[in-house]
Amino acid sequence: MYDKLKFYVPRTSNTQDVTPYLEKVCCVVDTETGECTKVSGTTGGVKVTMCPNGIHIMGSLPKFYNQSNVFILDRRKTGEALQMLSDTLHVDLMKAIVTGVEFGTQFPMLKQPGAYFRLFGDVPRLKKEKVGDSTLYYKSAGKRQNKTLCFYDKTAEASTKGIATPGLLSGMPLLRYEARFNGRLAKQFNVQEVTGETLVNETFYRKMVKVWQEQYFAIPKINETRNNDMDNIKTAKDAINVFFARLIGQTGQDGISEFVTELKQNGTFPDAKYYTRVKKHLQEIAASISGDMANDDIRELDDAIRNAGEYI
Repeated sequence: MYDKLKFYVPRTSNTQDVTPYLEKVCCVVDTETGECTKVSGTTGGVKVTMCPNGIHIMGSLPKFYNQSNVFILDRRKTGEALQMLSDTLHVDLMKAIVTGVEFGTQFPMLKQPGAYFRLFGDVPRLKKEKVGDSTLYYKSAGKRQNKTLCFYDKTAEASTKGIATPGLLSGMPLLRYEARFNGRLAKQFNVQEVTGETLVNETFYRKMVKVWQEQYFAIPKINETRNNDMDNIKTAKDAINVFFARLIGQTGQDGISEFVTELKQNGTFPDAKYYTRVKKHLQEIAASISGDMANDDIRELDDAIRNAGEYI
């Protein structure tokens, strides 16, 4: 389930030149000295850059191995792909330092991906960012963005790039969910170091799957109400909550965020804590429907995420 990976190989006296094994090689020249400061090129869609301090390698492992990242790699295939790339570059990537990881897969769904995204709420310490109806990000603060959760329409992306989808999945809505981690991976995953060899270690791979699943389930989801929500009404307050829950269900969690943003822009409250209280109360109303009445769309995606962890 690894996709794009970033490697760093520190340069030593024994580091050999990898440019003979690259295509589209270009050189960055210092205009003052005329010296070539770094050389870059590609192989199988993987970008490789040789700098004075080391070699930087970045690209999609499934694309390199299968010519398409619609076909995901399991742990065993990941090892084969890393060995193939190592042989191509004449660099041992099993010992290379991993500085960035994209981990995820796509699922054939009954509806278009946007129908599921509208039910996703806000996550503390992550900025929610929607791009059109088919892409949703949760980004950590700061320029580095150590963690990003990304959901998007894989069918649309494949079509735009002219990538064919597997036969049985052709024409089906494919929802892609991936977790992206950059920088300080050892600290993020509480291990001593992360190398190519670490990626295919069974214990670490299972940890990646678990983290990927936990990040998804940490996102609050709105449960759209059904006709039998009337059964939950026992008091006048219950009736009011069900009424507002229905209205919120029509707009999704975005309706709550947009309303709170409008309040802020209007300068409605003198203290910022009141915006938080309004948002929290509205989210509580949205979640007031019993858990056993969870939206079918959310249940479908929940099951897909859980099942993905069954095959390591």
